[in-house]
Amino acid sequence: MRAADEEATFTREMFLDTTIHDFDMARFVMASEIVSVSVLPAPPEAAGETPLTAVTVVRFASGAAGTIDNSWLSTYGYDQRLEVFGTDRMLSVGNESPAAAGTVDGAADSTPFFVQRYFDSYVKEMMAFIECIVQGREPPVTGAAGRAALALALSAQRSCREGRPVAVSEAG
Repeated sequence: MRAADEEATFTREMFLDTTIHDFDMARFVMASEIVSVSVLPAPPEAAGETPLTAVTVVRFASGAAGTIDNSWLSTYGYDQRLEVFGTDRMLSVGNESPAAAGTVDGAADSTPFFVQRYFDSYVKEMMAFIECIVQGREPPVTGAAGRAALALALSAQRSCREGRPVAVSEAG
């Protein structure tokens, strides 16, 4: 496989598989649309290798900025956290853990995979969807949110490929 094809595979997988969920959550938490995306991929391990870690900087319509870090190189398990810093306060939501501080390495594998971690959430989500069908009402999350997240993922692909910030309006 050519290096350009490998990069296209990376961006397609990385942004459409993982980062897309972070875009969706960021829009929800900030109650603001993301208007531009700028991806900073980690340098490849060797010439021609595809990077598997990236930082994505987003700009919201409100003027706020955010960062999303993704890596497929984590050896210690599925990990995520959310931090929002404002002028008056800060919100932090992290993984459940027995200690407030610590080190986790590949041997520990203490962070459960997302299926185990979010099992109850998935059940509640399916039950809420079934209730909407039975009661004939619109689900709280519609296809518009999915389309918005997809446009962001495509903008991230383009930013990574072209090495520049991309306005979401460029995604079409």
